[in-house]
Amino acid sequence: MNFLGKRLQGKLVTSISKENDVCIVAFDDGTAMTVNTAVSPWFVAEAEPPRVTDFVRRDHGYRIILAGQSYIDISADENLIVSPEIFHLR
Repeated sequence: MNFLGKRLQGKLVTSISKENDVCIVAFDDGTAMTVNTAVSPWFVAEAEPPRVTDFVRRDHGYRIILAGQSYIDISADENLIVSPEIFHLR
């Protein structure tokens, strides 16, 4: 697992919102991850609480894998995938 995955592992997703061109994924411990690109959440109804279990790179971005077969896809073009500026933990 990469560095960001280790920082996110075990956190419970409490909300996903959008402010202007920034998507914000908030966690139960008061931290949030801002993403300067589109996110696409997939939550399985009546699944386990959406805790982060993994964070993986995909062809067109990243995927935050959550418990209960839920996930959040983060779209990014190839230039943004390798750039740390797209993610900001706050």
